[in-house]
Amino acid sequence: MTPPLPNEQLWEALRRMLLIRRFEETCDAISHEPYFPGHHTHLYIGQEATGAGVAMALEPEDVVFSTHRNHGHTLSRGADPGRALAEILGKATGYCRGRAGTLHGCAPELNMPYNSAIVGGNLPIAVGAALTAKHQGLSRASVMMFGDGVMEEGVFYESINLASLWQLPIILVCENNAWPKEDIQTSQPEGRGSLATKQLVNVAETFGIPAIAVDGADVGSVYDATVAARQRAVSGGGPTFIEARTRGWPGGTGKTDLSWAWGEPPTPWHRRDDAVLRLAAELERSATTSQKQLLELDSRVSQTMSEALQFAMDSPYPPAEEAYANVWP
Repeated sequence: MTPPLPNEQLWEALRRMLLIRRFEETCDAISHEPYFPGHHTHLYIGQEATGAGVAMALEPEDVVFSTHRNHGHTLSRGADPGRALAEILGKATGYCRGRAGTLHGCAPELNMPYNSAIVGGNLPIAVGAALTAKHQGLSRASVMMFGDGVMEEGVFYESINLASLWQLPIILVCENNAWPKEDIQTSQPEGRGSLATKQLVNVAETFGIPAIAVDGADVGSVYDATVAARQRAVSGGGPTFIEARTRGWPGGTGKTDLSWAWGEPPTPWHRRDDAVLRLAAELERSATTSQKQLLELDSRVSQTMSEALQFAMDSPYPPAEEAYANVWP
């Protein structure tokens, strides 16, 4: 159940989540077309509430770092879907003029300055951004979005050790999108197979970092946890570890049947774990939102995505000589 939030905030959360869903569906639909570079993309379907909840709790001056699964983070931060899609297609109108593509997508003008598809590659940079903020006396947080697989990398432990040791203003958001058979709302989902601990929050607590686990499909819970974490960060209280438990669909890329992983057909996922449907249902149950309003919102978002795709398709590729721009001679 989403914690009480003003209806305007819940409506805005649903708009962002719907935009992510329709964006990712568009990427999936065109990923096998000849103009789609690499024919591969990591989708954020099923994790929309985490991205939206975190982004809505932040301020424009906060610095956000993402992963190879970055589309939802960038859109939640306020990226124009047309420019985001143009970037994926390698067009000059993209946020990085077509250089980043899907795996390294970021938006420097939205304080998402850099991205790496290497698992854990952004974490020490996010810690460095937090160190900069502390040394310069800036009232801003560094936010690192990462999957649970990062906790199997050595750089994770080096980074959170320094974040705790120096009490840096960083929010560590672990999107635990492993495929558990347990109920997210009542059980602790496991991490990846080669991680010894089954309680991810315990890892952060061992390093003296306050940690909380939330239902990653509940945008209100994610929002509340991030608000508290940001307040701690900018007031000198140091880092926070948030584990957002999610069950992404359709997995890593494309329309994949993951029923083998859950031991159940996909229908229960839509009923129980689909963050978009859950929030829409809660709004409809309230006295302030009708099904007609929800469908109208979806129609507007779908139209936005149709226009975004057309913009991306019509955008030019960068000239060949631009491949040498920003390269050290």
